[in-house]
Amino acid sequence: MKLLPQINGILFTGGALNLINNATGEPHPYYVTAKRIFEYSKFMKDVKEEEWPILGVCQGLELISIILGDD
Repeated sequence: MKLLPQINGILFTGGALNLINNATGEPHPYYVTAKRIFEYSKFMKDVKEEEWPILGVCQGLELISIILGDD
């Protein structure tokens, strides 16, 4: 991701989005991207020892909880 090194954090907003397609079980592209962003933030903290905060509001916080719970 070329954009992530250019910013210093992310906001996962709220909304009414199905993160997983109930019929196929496939994750929504928003979920897939959010998970990659979360992993980048974790890498920055654990490996680079730099703060790269994530804020989740409403469904954004639910999204973070799902990612932390290993889906």
